[in-house]
Amino acid sequence: MKTETKQVLDLADEFLVEVAGSFFGARCKLDAMIEAFEGAVARLRREAGRVAAAAAALGTVLIDAAAVEALFQRLGVDPRPFTATAGKAPRPRIRVPFLWGRRRRYRAVVAEAYRDLAAAVARYRDGEPEASVSGDDGDHPVYYRLVEEMARLINDRIEAVNRNCVPSEMLQYVKQFDPAKIEREGITGGGGGNCGLDERLCYKPLDFDSLDLPSFPILPSAEQARETLRQSADAVYRAHPEAVARLLEGLKKRQANRRPASGPGAKP
Repeated sequence: MKTETKQVLDLADEFLVEVAGSFFGARCKLDAMIEAFEGAVARLRREAGRVAAAAAALGTVLIDAAAVEALFQRLGVDPRPFTATAGKAPRPRIRVPFLWGRRRRYRAVVAEAYRDLAAAVARYRDGEPEASVSGDDGDHPVYYRLVEEMARLINDRIEAVNRNCVPSEMLQYVKQFDPAKIEREGITGGGGGNCGLDERLCYKPLDFDSLDLPSFPILPSAEQARETLRQSADAVYRAHPEAVARLLEGLKKRQANRRPASGPGAKP
């Protein structure tokens, strides 16, 4: 083999490796993005579960489902995203403060339950405030707007890969460096039928809406909603005084059971 011919073949092999690396590299990067997106969706569903638990807590302390709906309406918030998910959550833990007067304790419980819900919604929608993200587990925070933006960016990448990394075009391009194969296909009639390959390897765009992730509306802060919360608590207290008494007593008992034992006989 002449030196010039060997150099040409070596260059062709090197170029083919580069072309293949570019083609498969783009697809591997996209696969990694989709895998990361799927993991983020799974984590976001867990965050949605925390919102559902907080909504269930608020529903528990307000006793009456009509009172829950009335509170959201007074706040100018659609109650349906919260009432649709609250029933799926387990009974949450609620702390009863040490205050004089049952009415005051009940107001505080309602305010705390609402505060927890507003915080859970804010985390779900926009993530933790930067200062409060510990990052000890090495995971970046995941929240609704981030996952929504990830879907948009991945769809942009899918469009680019489908347009620029067409399998049949890549194969035809590579064949230019194998004249013998082109000649054989010309004799046997091979080389066609790549449309099916393109269809099989074409990426399908992500349908974010089909994920059915809850879209919770932002809630006013507990401070902004303080008077509305007080009015709602007082209305429930007047309508269901005995139920409120039972609620507070039950919450206090569960709170006492969770409190660690102390004294000489307590285990370290």
